[in-house]
Amino acid sequence: MATPATLDLQAVHDLLVDVAKQAGKTILAANPLVHGTTSKTNCKLGNAPVFVCDPIDGTVNFVHGFPWVCTSLALVISGDPVVGVIYNPFQKTLYSAIKGRGNFLDLTTPLPLRRNPEALSTLQQALVACEWGAGRTGNNFDVKHRTFTSLARAIEDGGAMVHSIRSTGSAALNFAMVACGVLDLYWEGAAETGGIVVDTNRGNWHVGLDGRRYMAVRGAPSGQKKLVEEFWSHVAGQLDYHA
Repeated sequence: MATPATLDLQAVHDLLVDVAKQAGKTILAANPLVHGTTSKTNCKLGNAPVFVCDPIDGTVNFVHGFPWVCTSLALVISGDPVVGVIYNPFQKTLYSAIKGRGNFLDLTTPLPLRRNPEALSTLQQALVACEWGAGRTGNNFDVKHRTFTSLARAIEDGGAMVHSIRSTGSAALNFAMVACGVLDLYWEGAAETGGIVVDTNRGNWHVGLDGRRYMAVRGAPSGQKKLVEEFWSHVAGQLDYHA
């Protein structure tokens, strides 16, 4: 394992690019209906079937050898995701979903892991995941900083005092943990398991697949919308990825 003193960033970048290319070649070879690839991150999805892939989600983790890394792949038809898989090769765990047929761990264990999940109550009882992202300046960073502080701050000082906050470094695996029911909420700026996905910004209950702001809440018999509204009350500003 390379140390910070010996880490060759160019070599790491070259490795990441090579892994991404190999993943694309593997997908193309296994799926004759796929006619090409694109590296665009902001393209609009049309009506044709499209594979959406992130070959290495958790690149910083990958560089440091932290085993919270995955490859994610989804089949999208007419803008609607119908099949999805997330695989962590370090921990050899596979999460999969087919629209209308549920989510599974390693193809056999239905999700969520708790067959009768308890109701959601307040943020004070919630385990929440949030990510800083690569951008550490400007409006979005300031919004995240103020929001994270409000979530962590004691209730008597106006905060939510969430049970705890996790930053794992992988968006796809955070979504998988919400599907498993071990994370209560993920804010990023799982419907098959009864979870809901809304906008990170206040008031928008409907988000498109090609958006960049998501908040996912685990499946529960009650309390989801109440928890979303409580979370929104601590979002200190508007995330904007189009500026």
